Amino acid sequence: IQPGDPVVIDIGGTMPSGYCSDSTRTYAVGEAPADFRAYYSVLQEAQAAARAAVRPGVTPEAVDAAARDIITAAGHGEHFIHRT
Repeated sequence: IQPGDPVVIDIGGTMPSGYCSDSTRTYAVGEAPADFRAYYSVLQEAQAAARAAVRPGVTPEAVDAAARDIITAAGHGEHFIHRT
């Protein structure tokens, strides 16, 4: 790991009750490069749009689309290979 490298920490587990948890955090060693900060800004905007879309009666597909549309508009849709 070098200065400027982004580091993603993804941890989770299953409780005896069956509850599954997942926590992902992204850090940078020192100052993150400008291109990484730009990508991360798009992800933050997409996450905010997805949160704003969540309400009773809204389908999971619609919440996913709220995030995906922002990522696609920023030119990164082909890299978003999972669901929100």
